[in-house]
Amino acid sequence: MLSIEALVALTDPKVKVTARRYKLSKIHDVIDTGWTRYEAYVYGGTKTAKSSLKFKEKSKDSPVFCVCSCTYFTMNCETVLAMHGNAAPVKAAGVLPMKRNAKMKPCLCPHLYSMALTLLNKWGLEEKAALEDESTSAEKTQSRVNSKLRVNK
Repeated sequence: MLSIEALVALTDPKVKVTARRYKLSKIHDVIDTGWTRYEAYVYGGTKTAKSSLKFKEKSKDSPVFCVCSCTYFTMNCETVLAMHGNAAPVKAAGVLPMKRNAKMKPCLCPHLYSMALTLLNKWGLEEKAALEDESTSAEKTQSRVNSKLRVNK
């Protein structure tokens, strides 16, 4: 099983940008046979999705089990995560995502990514890469600005 840290790092940068716009309802934690399940409704995009992450312990190295009701998760992530033991192929029925995720790269949907970052922040285990992504995107934006319009400090 992959850890939450590995899944956050493997998630597509486009998903990371999309997930920044999403808002979460209150995260409920439920103890479920030795695992702690965190559930939330994630608001964003065209629909609201019910997302769930199950952890053995509050650690970024802990294995995680993922479930989301969104189409992106079903079409891109579910079967690939099931191959690693991080999900159960419920909706996708084991069909491989040959067109949408041809490289079979494990990833999270924007809803789960948003929830994972929120939990890591809550636990004080914030992923350094998420902060670095924001700073590099600001640098990229600055580099795209016309040099004549750029303000030098």
